[in-house]
Amino acid sequence: MSNMKTFPLSLTSAALAAALTACGGSTPSPAVVNTSDLNITVTGVNSAPVKVTNAAGDVKFNDTVTGSKTITALPKDKYTVTGAAIANFVAPAPVTADLSSGNGSATLTYTPLTGQVLALDKVQGTFGDPLAKGGVLGVFLSQSILTSANVSADGSVTLPLTTPPASELYSFLPPAGSNCSYTGTGAGNTGKIYDADLGLFSSQGDYLGDVLEVPQGSSTAVLLHTYANSAQTYQGTISCANPSVRYVLNVQMATGWNALILDGDSNGNYTMTSAPADTRVQLELKKATAAVSMSLDTPSLTIKAGESVTANATFYQDGGISGKIDLSTDVPGLTIEPASVTLPALGTQNVKTRSLMDRVAITAQGPRPLKVGTQKLTTVLTFKAAAEASSFNGSMNLIAKQGNSTVGKLPVALSLIVPSISAALPSGSSVTVERYQSVPLTIQITGQGFYKGAVQLALTGLPTGMTATTATVTFAGNTYTEQQSAQIVLTASGNAAVGSQNAQLTVTGGGKTTTSALTVQVPTPAYVISFPTSNSGYLYQGQSKSIDFTLQSVRGFSGPVTLKVQGIPQGVLAEPVTVQTTPNQKINGTFTLQANSASTLGRTVISLSGVDMIEPSSSTPIEIRPAVLSTLNNEPVKVTPAHDGFWMIGDAQAGIAQGQYVLPVKRINASGTILNTKLNIDSSSVNVLSSPEGNLILVGNSKVFRMNDDGTTVSFSPFSQVLFSLSSSSAVVDSQNKLWFYYFANGYQLFTLNLNSGELLSVRSENTNNGITQLYRNPVGDTIYVTGLDNGLQRQVRQFKTLSGENRLLSIGGANTFPSAYAVAADGGLWIKNDTSLINLSAAGTLSAVDNSSKADHMVFDGNQILWMTKKGGDTIWRFDPRTNQTMDVPVGSYVDSTPVPSGGLWVISLENSSSSNAYLSLLK
Repeated sequence: MSNMKTFPLSLTSAALAAALTACGGSTPSPAVVNTSDLNITVTGVNSAPVKVTNAAGDVKFNDTVTGSKTITALPKDKYTVTGAAIANFVAPAPVTADLSSGNGSATLTYTPLTGQVLALDKVQGTFGDPLAKGGVLGVFLSQSILTSANVSADGSVTLPLTTPPASELYSFLPPAGSNCSYTGTGAGNTGKIYDADLGLFSSQGDYLGDVLEVPQGSSTAVLLHTYANSAQTYQGTISCANPSVRYVLNVQMATGWNALILDGDSNGNYTMTSAPADTRVQLELKKATAAVSMSLDTPSLTIKAGESVTANATFYQDGGISGKIDLSTDVPGLTIEPASVTLPALGTQNVKTRSLMDRVAITAQGPRPLKVGTQKLTTVLTFKAAAEASSFNGSMNLIAKQGNSTVGKLPVALSLIVPSISAALPSGSSVTVERYQSVPLTIQITGQGFYKGAVQLALTGLPTGMTATTATVTFAGNTYTEQQSAQIVLTASGNAAVGSQNAQLTVTGGGKTTTSALTVQVPTPAYVISFPTSNSGYLYQGQSKSIDFTLQSVRGFSGPVTLKVQGIPQGVLAEPVTVQTTPNQKINGTFTLQANSASTLGRTVISLSGVDMIEPSSSTPIEIRPAVLSTLNNEPVKVTPAHDGFWMIGDAQAGIAQGQYVLPVKRINASGTILNTKLNIDSSSVNVLSSPEGNLILVGNSKVFRMNDDGTTVSFSPFSQVLFSLSSSSAVVDSQNKLWFYYFANGYQLFTLNLNSGELLSVRSENTNNGITQLYRNPVGDTIYVTGLDNGLQRQVRQFKTLSGENRLLSIGGANTFPSAYAVAADGGLWIKNDTSLINLSAAGTLSAVDNSSKADHMVFDGNQILWMTKKGGDTIWRFDPRTNQTMDVPVGSYVDSTPVPSGGLWVISLENSSSSNAYLSLLK
């Protein structure tokens, strides 16, 4: 079919068109060209079978093309030009030629096949690198060589693969617990594999580099000969973290040797597939870096300074290295003789023929388990330590260089012994020595490297006025390290220079001297003030008091000291006091406080200050108490206001007649006692009151007594039959001189007794417990409050207006739970004290509160509307001003009783302390 002569369809059509035109007798039209020519060129081979088909698949040419050939008069169309396969060449891909608009061409390029056809049970191929020619190709195991084969002079090699030992096999998939995981088929497969690890060696066994099997046509893939101990199939993905790597698997392995292709990119994405049977493989040598591997016949060296030791050294040549190699160490003062060796060119040594198994070296090569190197040089090296070399104990490097490049390093444990001495000062390297003081300084001296001999220690550069002893210790030198201690004593005189100075400890021995810095401090001399607990801690206005103290000299302080009193209240004077001190001794002293009559009342702490005193100094508490107007000589008293001054009542004494008692009564003002009398009463205990006018009202068992300023007395018997003592009831006197009190007469009733006329009136009946009910009035007596109406729950009070007779019940609710005291202000408002507050119930019935933590159990307003709060046996009176809501604490020792002053102020009776027998009278404003 290919030798038959054919005519193009387009040519036949043109002739037919011309004939038809001639028959018509008209002028012929130009011929229409509907064909194109196709030029075919074959390169890479002399000739090749070529087939041309049109777009419909019809064969238009099928013949051998030698060099090039033009096919003419092809109908305009698109054509496919296909070259047939030729042995040992890669067939070109079909070429498309578009002749729709004119002539075209197609070139078929054949390229020779490279490498060898894949064989599963052997590694075969040809090296392009001339270094491989004549070498040995081997397969690594972890501690030996599996098999090997010689490389021919043209670079070709065939290496049959043998079964690896079971100890070399490992699982194909990542183990559980690793940073990789597998998803896909075969996850439960327990079979194991081994990858052939290829290396190239010289004929003498020198390691030349790794060998890769590269599939033809790939620049990134490698072929792995893989042994499987069972049939295994994996189709899935291995994903790894840290670093992130991904393997996509499509692998089918039979028992025995298999071939896998691994390909990937720089981003950690890999594929692994079973190699097609027609894969061709090229062997590629990845040359090892030219290097020297070294070994010594000892793992460690011990050398004394100024001496030397020898060791047998072996040099292995990697990557074909040869020539002069310079030798050194990275330890200063340690040199090597000879300083260089010359490695012969590969193959020039007298090496007998032996198997590769005999050439396994003793050091690791990168990722390989072992490297091979029987091309070696053995010599004796002498390591010399200079006399001035420094001590060294660690790993040194034996360094091999060729020119300026380091070609090998061998770590060697080195102990370079240098006899030496060192001194260790106490922690902090500083010492403090006070004036007049001696301080021992213990120093640890260490001899190393079998040091033998005496060592002298001395301190220099000390502060002026300070001396130090010297010390000597001797080392026997029997052990590598020996420690001894020495003591130097520093002594500071009384005039030693104060401050910090850098001294120097010098340690000398064996021709060597070491120094250490030592900071020597002489602290500033000073003193400390303390106060004895025996100081009473209080002072009355208008009096003076001596305060004891102790001065302790420290750091050698001496000489006179002038001390000033700090923290004294206004109105209190204290003169500076001078004390003569002795170094490091205690001195007792005293200073005097003088309080004038107007000194500020209250509590404070005082201290002493002076130059060079250690701060903070201790302090002692002091309280300024009100002036003592008089001493009451252990008289038990009860006081109540008088028109001028106050009434003071003592204890009732039994009279001559049964049921009669004698009651001592005094009236006292600022000038002293102006009335001193006695009153016969019917009770051993009385309720002591006073009227707003200042008359003394005494409520006894059955009678009520009224005493005027001059001592005249009027008595009243309000009930013909007395069932209960009148004195047991709470009572007050109003502005009309009426006595208000509760009494049980056909039920509890509130009565008034006119202290002028004796008229008794029942004001109101109350369903209450008389023992709880209390009455309070304001200073002028026009407003009275009754508390305790709800049996002690204190939720309600009743207010009485004495002039109008009006009364009303007022609620104080939860604002006044468990009150401790009451007082009525001049405006008629009720003030109530509890644990945390002062509560004001206004005359109109509204509540307000002020924070107040005083622990008062009694309150009273004076004539200036100052609220005074007291507590029986307490050490403080509280002065509260409702206008400012300010409270002042007034110390009083141990409180006994008090009564307000109509013109303003408070008469106070107190004891010096709770165990005192004498009572003091004071007036507070």
